[in-house]
Amino acid sequence: MNRNKGNKRNLSIFIDDFTDAMAEVLHRKEYRELVTFDEIVHYAMEEKKKDSRIEAFVISVKKNYDPQNENDKLIIIQGFLDKNNRPISLDGKEAESRIVHTRTIDKKLLDILNGAETKMVKL
Repeated sequence: MNRNKGNKRNLSIFIDDFTDAMAEVLHRKEYRELVTFDEIVHYAMEEKKKDSRIEAFVISVKKNYDPQNENDKLIIIQGFLDKNNRPISLDGKEAESRIVHTRTIDKKLLDILNGAETKMVKL
C-alpha cells in the first residue's frame, strides 16, 4: 500500500515536470523572428475594438540580457493608454499590456523609436 502511494507521488511529480516542460516549449514557440511596426499597430487597433478606452499605446524595445534562444534577443512591451495618456487597467492594479520576444524589429519600428527605447503612439 505504501508502494502504491509512492508511485502516485512519483507520477504526480512526473506529470508536473512534464506540464512545466510543455509550457516552456509552447512559450518559446511564441518567440518571433521579426516584429514589425504594422503588426504592433494592427494589434492595438484590434484591442481598441474590444476596449474603446484605448487611444494610444506605449511601445518599449529592450535588449534581453538572458536570451533563451536565437529569437529572444529583444523584449517588446506594448501597453495601452486612455485619452489622458494613463495606462489602461482591467483590474485597477496592472496595466493592460503584452510582451513579445523577438530576434529583431523592422526598419519602420526602428525609425519610429528614433534611437529611444520607448515611444508613445496615438491611434
